Amino acid sequence: QVTSDVQLNVKKDIPAYAIKLDVNQIQVGPVANPFLVGVMGDKPLTMEGAVNFDMDIKTSGDTVNRLKKASKGKIILDMKQTQVKGFDPEFYMRSSVAKYVDSKGFGMSKAIMGSYKPREVTVFDVISSTVKLADGKARTKDFLMDSKRVKVKADGFVDIMKDTVDMNTSVEMARSKTVVEKILDEPLYVHVYGPFDALEYKIDTDRLKKSTTDVLKNEAKAKLDAEKKRLQEKARAEQQRLRDKAKAEEKRLKDEVRAKAKAEQKRAEEKLKDKLKDKFKGLF
Repeated sequence: QVTSDVQLNVKKDIPAYAIKLDVNQIQVGPVANPFLVGVMGDKPLTMEGAVNFDMDIKTSGDTVNRLKKASKGKIILDMKQTQVKGFDPEFYMRSSVAKYVDSKGFGMSKAIMGSYKPREVTVFDVISSTVKLADGKARTKDFLMDSKRVKVKADGFVDIMKDTVDMNTSVEMARSKTVVEKILDEPLYVHVYGPFDALEYKIDTDRLKKSTTDVLKNEAKAKLDAEKKRLQEKARAEQQRLRDKAKAEEKRLKDEVRAKAKAEQKRAEEKLKDKLKDKFKGLF
């Protein structure tokens, strides 16, 4: 259902427009998908779902640029159960964090990624935003894409005069259970900027460093403790080996002394026997 109201005032030298549009449960794909071309580079990005769209804008001008520049008003966007194809924010967050911690020498990428593979479709329970138009820019402070697995927030603006974007976004996953995955508990902040057809994405590494410090410290401590334990066990094993060797050497020496003493005693006994035999021979 679409309800619209367009008013045109031509009494002044520059025509003025007042536009009201109320869209209720209209499929978003045919409208939005053409504007999503190139957002993810060469990878296609599309949306499927019903949108509620409320627009109230006033503007004036005799050219397209002047109409854009003079636009003032508000746009409210609200969507439920929307399928976004070609965009998996959880995979993006996992791979970005894994790459960062690996660059710091922790080698945790396998633990962070696990068996996770990028999903072709992410289903969002809510996509919403309130956009204010003024000075040739469409600004939002509350853009939200929320699903059971991941939440994406954004604030910033679209420059409708230059067709550029300047948005600060955050990607947040559900709380993790494993110790290693605790590194994913804090949001990943990404600056999205540039022209529509060549958007750039820059991760806020300062925030990422801060959010991962404790986990990385714990991981480093765990590695240090494990190495310390290994060395202690190795030292204990070496000490035991030396003790066993010393005992074996002590036993060998004792056995050697006993053997020598026994041999000496045997020789003495044989010598004594020989003397006794000689004496007996002398008597007879």
